[in-house]
Amino acid sequence: MKIFKKIGVILFIFILCISCMNCHVNADGGTDITQPAEGFISKGSGLAAGVGADGLLAGVQTIASILVTVGIFVVAIAAIILGIQYMTSPPSKQAALRGQMIGLLVSAVVIFGAYGIWKIAVGIAEQF
Repeated sequence: MKIFKKIGVILFIFILCISCMNCHVNADGGTDITQPAEGFISKGSGLAAGVGADGLLAGVQTIASILVTVGIFVVAIAAIILGIQYMTSPPSKQAALRGQMIGLLVSAVVIFGAYGIWKIAVGIAEQF
């Protein structure tokens, strides 16, 4: 349970750092939120009623790449933690850790397999 808590804290810090990088501050010290808000309605009025297939695909690919990147980091951190625990634990606990390592391996295969299937499906869909 401590592993999940540590991974959760690391992910929280990572997301907090990422969210703080998008802050735009004026020279006077205030944030400038009025400029994007003023043009929001005028930008949206010229668009079609629906979202195009290319825009939808680009949005889904962005989300998928973010999720795969987060999955890679989580799997890597969990593998490091489990490896250190396996090396430092007595033989009686190593058996339980082997079971956790198998679960980690299965989750890594699911993450990368889903990404591979997604790439194949997108490649086939782009041909039509």
